[in-house]
Amino acid sequence: MKIFLEKWNFFIRISSIIYTWGFIVFIKFIPYEIYYGIKFNSKTLFSLSSNELDVSKIEKEHSTEYIPTPFYIAHKIFFRLQNKLIDSEFVDFGCGAGRIMMFVSHFKPKKIIGIEFSKKLCECAISNLNLHFSKYPHFECEWYVEHCNAINYQIGNNENIFFLYDPFNANTMEQIVNNILISLNNLPREIFIIYVSPIHKNVLIEKGFSTIISEINQHNKGFIILTNNK
Repeated sequence: MKIFLEKWNFFIRISSIIYTWGFIVFIKFIPYEIYYGIKFNSKTLFSLSSNELDVSKIEKEHSTEYIPTPFYIAHKIFFRLQNKLIDSEFVDFGCGAGRIMMFVSHFKPKKIIGIEFSKKLCECAISNLNLHFSKYPHFECEWYVEHCNAINYQIGNNENIFFLYDPFNANTMEQIVNNILISLNNLPREIFIIYVSPIHKNVLIEKGFSTIISEINQHNKGFIILTNNK
């Protein structure tokens, strides 16, 4: 019965992805998942509902389902920003199993930080990253995964690229954006915010960030890239 339920839940999640992202885009996902799945040889292709996460009840209420960013989307985003990623300090809010941290390491950032409130996912990310950098030592930079609630993470004054894949509800999103603004007030600098499945994009726009790239469909699937440099 347990195996049946797991397969049924997996089928429901796949059906939802096809419906919201679109069938053609979903088909595009497949070769990228195969290519980068083989290249990175890591355990990131799985999903967890908020109820399956090992976090408190209150944290579950403010979180969303964990689904890894499709490699197809990551590829589109990071090749557009590749010049900005060099020597950057990159923060992945809701880093999950570390897929994006591994991917972005190939664009020569100075530092990569993953923020994750699930201890289970933190441990998975650390394991994946250690394995990844043992295979690609020439891409290793300073990196760490911090086990904490994202609203409690203190933004470093040199961190300048922030990544989110619809990890929070609107209230949590607003608190994180406020933390970014405090950091900008401490040290003004150009920053970029990458927001995949940007359901709460208005929170960023209302705080004064400008959209420089937008590729989203009617279900808010896709991505936007915003900056404070108008």
